[in-house]
Parts: sequence; C-alpha cells; structure tokens
Amino acid sequence: MPYSISLGTPLSNFEASSNYKDTSDTCATVMFKLKSNKSMLTNFDSNILVWTTTPWTLPSNTCLAVNKNIIYVLFKSITDDKIYITSNSYFQNNFKSDENIVLFTLSGDILVGEKYTPVFNYNNRINDYRILHGDFVNEEKGTGIVHIAPSFGEDDFNLCIAESVINKDFSNLFLPVDCNGRFTKEVPEFEGEIVFDTNNSICDMLKNSGVLFKKESIVHSYPYCWRSDTKLM
Repeated sequence: MPYSISLGTPLSNFEASSNYKDTSDTCATVMFKLKSNKSMLTNFDSNILVWTTTPWTLPSNTCLAVNKNIIYVLFKSITDDKIYITSNSYFQNNFKSDENIVLFTLSGDILVGEKYTPVFNYNNRINDYRILHGDFVNEEKGTGIVHIAPSFGEDDFNLCIAESVINKDFSNLFLPVDCNGRFTKEVPEFEGEIVFDTNNSICDMLKNSGVLFKKESIVHSYPYCWRSDTKLM
C-alpha cells in the first residue's frame, strides 16, 4: 500500500494518485556477482547488471528476477576487462560494439535458479540468494534484471511468497525501516535517516566496494502525500 512516512499511515490508491509530481531521483546500475553451477557459465567471472530507481532498497535485497522469455547477453568489456550479463536489448542500446565483445547470448530460463552474491550483507535471513523468473520483468526500462526487495514492492512480495523465498508467517521478511520511513539499527550506517535521503550515500558505499557500475539521475512522476506534500513509500 502507498504509505505516508510523515503521517505514519497508509493511504488509499485514490489519495496516492491525487498528488503526483515530476521528481529527480538518483538511480544506480549495480553489479551482482554470479555464482553459477552451470557449465556454460562457470568459466566466467560474471557480473549481473541491475538497474534500480530506489538504491535505498538495496540493503533489503532478497533475490533477483529475470524473464525466462527475454534474451540476455554475456559480454566482455575491453575498457575494464570485466564480464557482464544484461538483456540483449539493453546491451544494444547502451554499449558500443567496438568497446565490448559479446561472448554468447542466452535465454532467461538459463539464469533462473542461479545464485549470486548480494551487494550488502545486512539481510542475513536469506541463506541462498537466487535468481527467479518474474512475468513483470521487461525490457522497456533498465537491464531486464530486477532487484527484488519484498518489503517495498507488491510484485516483489508476491514473487517471494509464490517461490517460498519468504516464509508464510513472514518470519524471514527483512524490513529495516520503521513507521516513519527511517532506517532501523539493522542498517547501522544509516540508522535514523529517512530512506529517501540515503540514495547518494548508498551509491558512495557501493562505489567504495567496487560494485557500482553507474550512477545517474532520472526525472519521473512520483506520488506525494496530499496532506503533508512528502514522498510516499
């Protein structure tokens, strides 16, 4: 549900849709390290490229989602000598052919079930970080690979329940944000900070740990609380 952190209450969809604004937000493309057990991938030290408009949700990452019907590429960058995985569409639109070498293409169903290393270690309630199939994953925006944080997305939550990533009693649901939209002690570096204010700092942490591929800004329509005029969560 859309939630007002300033009022400490959920809003109806009607209320949430009454105050949209064009907003500039920080977004990030992040590298998740693939831990493959399939012969066609084990010989490559591959980085999965994931684009998100909400870097503040990355500490709550629980799994990744691809679409089994999308074509992905595994390619090597001549510039930094690293190997990446992204959708073929994203690769064609964002990478120069003379600076990158396509090693092979693969369908999304090859990636389903694979494991990866998270970019943060806050969520210790998940033993294995897996790549799942999500019908909602598309190539319209981003890399065709979606970071899943079930506490903060309806599709994310439903997918994790359907795939039994989250227990039926929600006992392993990682929710490090309080009723006022501030990080709890489960993310100690940002404890007490409003989540929306931490995007740049989180990107700095990702950069320092070597997993930030790209940081940029995006202008998009975002819902605000019609009473307090603050961002909804």
